[in-house]
Amino acid sequence: LLYLLIASDPARYRPAMLIGVLGKLSYGVPVAILFAMGRIDAMTFWLSMPDLAWAALFVLGWRLTRGTA
Repeated sequence: LLYLLIASDPARYRPAMLIGVLGKLSYGVPVAILFAMGRIDAMTFWLSMPDLAWAALFVLGWRLTRGTA
């Protein structure tokens, strides 16, 4: 629900974007580490990569909305 709230008014909810980044990284990074250690399969790794992409897009959105609030 947080992501929908941010989408409704990105400039207003700019600080919440950082929480969104943490939320996405909290899954993507551990999965990448587990894959590097050989503890999960490639399918799980690739299915988790959109979370890291979303984290990067949230950082981009956070930077682009600077000064608009």
